[in-house]
Amino acid sequence: MWALGFSVRVTTNAAPLHPLSRQEIFNKEFLSFLGRDTAGSDSSARTARRLERQVRGVELLSSREKLMAGLPNFATYFGRDMMMTALMMRPIWSADMPEHVIASVLRKLGPEGDVSHEEALGGRALDAARDTLHDQKAYGSVIYLVRAARRTAASMRERLSADFWSLLVSLESELAEGAQQPLSEAEALQQVESALQILAALSGLAQENMNRVAGWRFLDMGRRIERAINTCRLTRTFAHEEATTDDLDLLLDLADSQITYRARYLVGLARTPVRDMVLLDPFNPRSMAFQVMALRDHLAALPSLQQDGMLEEPNRILLPLATEMETADADHLSDAKMQGFERTLMRLSSAVADRYFQQGANAAPAIKLASLA
Repeated sequence: MWALGFSVRVTTNAAPLHPLSRQEIFNKEFLSFLGRDTAGSDSSARTARRLERQVRGVELLSSREKLMAGLPNFATYFGRDMMMTALMMRPIWSADMPEHVIASVLRKLGPEGDVSHEEALGGRALDAARDTLHDQKAYGSVIYLVRAARRTAASMRERLSADFWSLLVSLESELAEGAQQPLSEAEALQQVESALQILAALSGLAQENMNRVAGWRFLDMGRRIERAINTCRLTRTFAHEEATTDDLDLLLDLADSQITYRARYLVGLARTPVRDMVLLDPFNPRSMAFQVMALRDHLAALPSLQQDGMLEEPNRILLPLATEMETADADHLSDAKMQGFERTLMRLSSAVADRYFQQGANAAPAIKLASLA
């Protein structure tokens, strides 16, 4: 028989924690109670084993730097709850424990006295937020997309208003400057809010000032397809079968549908109505169904490139999807079905590009129509 030996090395960018032993956590009276002779009965032995597991759990989660909420999913600092825990545990805690708790909370105070309720262990969430905002090489990061938009805008600068160009350049500059500074949680949120405000202003300018010709339709179709795909993915992530009310609440936030949901449903959060609102509600401008309806209207308004009376490929893809969205039941939408919606929308995007932005050897000849100008 062969034996294979191996070693595991775990590294982290987080500062090391200094664990507290039970002698440092609990007072003498509790330690005496814990160590008393429990050999008299089976029930006493079971009680002793249960207490020992609980004490070991407290040791695992307690350090000089902070108390953690739990493992493995909630290995996080928690300020308000830690203070409440300190009050409840005071009868059995040592005299030094309140000092550790208060010092831990004070270390998390920001310059203005604000304190985070929770943090990701090792700053993983903050690192991810920083990369999402500022990583110039990461495809899909905010600054990557903004710079791609600026390059495209520069090629048609004479068609853009001064306000639009100024906002776009301002957004890029703001993100580039933020990348040079270490971000706290509050600063990251402030940058996101500022970027969202500029993006909302850009969207408003495009909607109010852009002529409703084919170019505007293609721009809006791209936005609708992207929003529908993202809504599908977010629903699969946060409205699964074991979703909590926190998951559903976050989904409504991301879909910008909180006010609409609260106005319509007075019984609180439930999985089926939340999924119905963000996916299938044709009157919710953020739902997937609304995007599909808008896409259908755009395709109907665009001219056919071949006058042969046959449905072109974009319509052959979209019309079955629109019918399925109108007849679907939110309670019976599986992950596989929603992934199918996403694939259909991506096929639609490619079909529109192939049909209306013809290039390469496989480009189909088309009749030149003035309505595409």
